[in-house]
Amino acid sequence: KRLTRNPRLFAAKWQAALPLLAYVQKAAESSNVPGEFALLPMVESGYDPSEPGRRGDPAGMWQIMPATARALGLTVNRHYDGRLDPAASTKAVLAMLKEYNDTLHDWRLVDMAFNAGEYKMRSVMSGRDRPATDKPLHLPVSSITRNHLAKLMAMACVVRDPARYAVELPDAENTTHLALVKLPQPVRLGRAAEAAEFPLAELRALNPGYR
Repeated sequence: KRLTRNPRLFAAKWQAALPLLAYVQKAAESSNVPGEFALLPMVESGYDPSEPGRRGDPAGMWQIMPATARALGLTVNRHYDGRLDPAASTKAVLAMLKEYNDTLHDWRLVDMAFNAGEYKMRSVMSGRDRPATDKPLHLPVSSITRNHLAKLMAMACVVRDPARYAVELPDAENTTHLALVKLPQPVRLGRAAEAAEFPLAELRALNPGYR
């Protein structure tokens, strides 16, 4: 109910996010990661890939911390921030989520680990019988981590049955579908936009990692 309090605003947010969401959903499917995790950037940043963060803060649509970026092998410097690169950050995060599941064996715990850290969730689950995960929202974690999973599950409920919540989701078939284009050599965004006959402002918005 909280997510869909304003149906028009909810629909507008989804419409704006749809090209990136469709890209992430396809990447998740290819990586054998549950489709619900394509909704995670909506929970984290409203699917804003340029969410910059200040020094030491999380950044990008996945809201990746600097230390996590280093662990994931994402480059962060004054010229380029991999956390803001939708393609690079998505590939890195999906690989991390799969590793978490190999350890925790429950995708709900994987979401909690994304928020609280893998080692925190390992500690929480140490010595616990696996049936305890039947109620993951009752585990001894912070309210922030508990709410993080609750928001993701709630988002999935709305997507599964939008009519129940009186909202309309945009038609994925009629959206722009993004593709990763690898260039043979480095080129300035302005030149790339000119060659592709594509608006520079839109190209920059889709490639915010290039500072």
